[in-house]
Amino acid sequence: MNLGLLILLPFLNLGIHPGAASRIQKENYDAGFEKRAEFILSEYDTMKSPDYYSCAVKYARHVDLETADKNALLLLKHPAGDMFWMMEVMSMYLHGKDDMSPAVRRAVRNSWKTYTPYRGDTENHWVQYHTALFLASEQWPNLPGSDWFNGRSSKANLEDAKSFLLSWMKETTTIGSGEFDSPDYYQVYLNPMLLLAEYSRDPQIKQMGKMMADYLLAEFAAENLDGQFVGGYSRVYEPAVYEPSRSNFYPYAYLYFGLGHEMHSGMATVAALSNYRLPEIIYRIAHDRRTPYVHTEIKRVRNILRYGKVRNPKVFKYDYIARDYAIGSIQGGFLQPIQQHTWGLFFTHGYPYTTVFSIEPYWSGWELARFFPEERLALIGGVISSNKGTYNRPNKWTGSSPYERTFQHKNTLIVLYNIPPGKHTEHVDGFFPKTLDTLMSDWHGWIVGKAGRLTSARILCGRISGWIRGSTPSFPVMILRTGWYLKQETSHKSALSTNS
Repeated sequence: MNLGLLILLPFLNLGIHPGAASRIQKENYDAGFEKRAEFILSEYDTMKSPDYYSCAVKYARHVDLETADKNALLLLKHPAGDMFWMMEVMSMYLHGKDDMSPAVRRAVRNSWKTYTPYRGDTENHWVQYHTALFLASEQWPNLPGSDWFNGRSSKANLEDAKSFLLSWMKETTTIGSGEFDSPDYYQVYLNPMLLLAEYSRDPQIKQMGKMMADYLLAEFAAENLDGQFVGGYSRVYEPAVYEPSRSNFYPYAYLYFGLGHEMHSGMATVAALSNYRLPEIIYRIAHDRRTPYVHTEIKRVRNILRYGKVRNPKVFKYDYIARDYAIGSIQGGFLQPIQQHTWGLFFTHGYPYTTVFSIEPYWSGWELARFFPEERLALIGGVISSNKGTYNRPNKWTGSSPYERTFQHKNTLIVLYNIPPGKHTEHVDGFFPKTLDTLMSDWHGWIVGKAGRLTSARILCGRISGWIRGSTPSFPVMILRTGWYLKQETSHKSALSTNS
């Protein structure tokens, strides 16, 4: 089946007024940040249920220390969560060691001796693992291997963790991250850098932590639309792929930039408690949308272990960002297994469903075996039994496809699908939210929609085999399903235009 989408977003007059870029005095920004941080922290300093983030907030704010001690001891009886646990417990310890009881301090230290966390198999796992291990080794120096879960001394753990962190920082800022621009994982890169910047005793690592925090937030600032991370990107979960405000990083956009909507988040308490403050230039980058612009980046594919000649092929990301909408893409193909998002149109109207995109819901053991070390036949079952159970569903909304290619120039995007006959996913699904003001289609294959200033949106994608409407208010979606009968078509073009 051959299917083509040509998406045109001509930028006309969207009512963007001339004037200076958004500037803010430091004292005004600090006051705004403190107010937003207070909102994020407010849910956690009164929480009674056991939670590491809540304990950290109580200790840092010197409130209800009795509950914090009780819950911390309860949590530390049965450590779980591997590298995520490592980060949570070190954040609690660093923010609260001066206020926690001696019993809690002993329990924290003992957990690093008796609990063996998994190092993980993804980039974010390794960053969290080595950051927490580095900080723990600084906090408890000169201990022999018998006092650590891995049998290595404090000095050996410190040196190993520092070596990894410096290597990762260099790789990320030269050839790019493999888990690039993930709306659901970006915070597990930022949080470690914030802790290093505030608590590391090593001057080099402390400075590098701050610089990496600047780097990560500057990148987001240039690629956000009212707090939404403009994609494509490497990894995203459902429902964040079709409801961007439910992504894990969305509360950080509110905290640092005052964008989007108020949102509580346990992970964001790490940022809300941090002494890191955003440089003014990064704040201005996030807010200045006076003139539409093109933003390009080169990232890298996650490490390829089989079926490839190059370990980290390049990923080419292209965004076009205006005040009321943005369109972004990566080139398509296998760039990240399971949760890739190749392209998306984002807009500010119709919160919380503010995106349009398409996917060919491909899945295979061959794809997984390229990126994971396990045997090919066992991989699909392992992925499905984990928290990525949508992987082999024909109605999934995340994933890569070998049959998908894109080309983008400014606000024009071409998406091509060339699916061989007989494949189990011989269809392409398009997400169109019900929150659009207008959505119509005709037998020619034209889809016409309106979303606030984004008016007269039109897509021509071949014959539409049917619409499937969401059955619940929490999932207001319509699915464009194009079937095998399109294979006789040699050229399918579509246009999406805006007027105001």
